[in-house]
Amino acid sequence: MPKTLLYALILILACLLYTPIHYTWNRSPSLPTGIYEITDEPLYRGRLVLRREPLKQLVGIPGDNIRVAAEGTYVNGHLIPNSAVPASSPYPHYPYTTFALVEGQYWLLGNNPLSWDSRYVGPFPASLVASSVKPVWVKK
Repeated sequence: MPKTLLYALILILACLLYTPIHYTWNRSPSLPTGIYEITDEPLYRGRLVLRREPLKQLVGIPGDNIRVAAEGTYVNGHLIPNSAVPASSPYPHYPYTTFALVEGQYWLLGNNPLSWDSRYVGPFPASLVASSVKPVWVKK
């Protein structure tokens, strides 16, 4: 094992064992596999959030206009890259429609087009968003 990797593993282990900060391990392919720090930072568009499990990216917040279309999800008129449901998906997509997210609703997406997220189930209630997270170490 290269010394750099060994030192990184020791540092990560020390952080996990000796700090009051909480971490989570993302095993899901919906976002990069790795260690994420659980934070108390406010929720905002673009933030990574812990949805109990697995991790998702918060792309729509209350008050945002969402348009679901064949080419993907639009948030306030901007197409989110790689948000389309692939034709080969075994899951039915959320209906093509336009609406505004209301208080307590969030639009969550993973990086994987088959990630079980808003493109399939629509808005997530705030009760399923556990906290925001920051990547500590991720596999690219």
